[in-house]
Amino acid sequence: AATVVAAAVAAIASFAIAYSRVGLTLPLEHLLPVISATAIMAALLNVLPEASSLLILVGHIMLGASVYVAAIGAFYAPSLLKLFRLRQRQSES
Repeated sequence: AATVVAAAVAAIASFAIAYSRVGLTLPLEHLLPVISATAIMAALLNVLPEASSLLILVGHIMLGASVYVAAIGAFYAPSLLKLFRLRQRQSES
């Protein structure tokens, strides 16, 4: 729990500095897909048994990363298809 709190405090401090000094704006339209993909990945990792070896731990990490990438891909599929079609049209002309 302390690690999560420390990470959250560090993230909040980083964002505060980025907002106040650099003028960063948070792209809110990307928050829902990222939070959703993270929740899907966390739900999967939560049901897996505890890794009993380094090899199994690596497998869990790879599985979690694969599920996250698949979820992000699913959420961004319409945007990615639009970009792909636009590039295809540009290369044809």
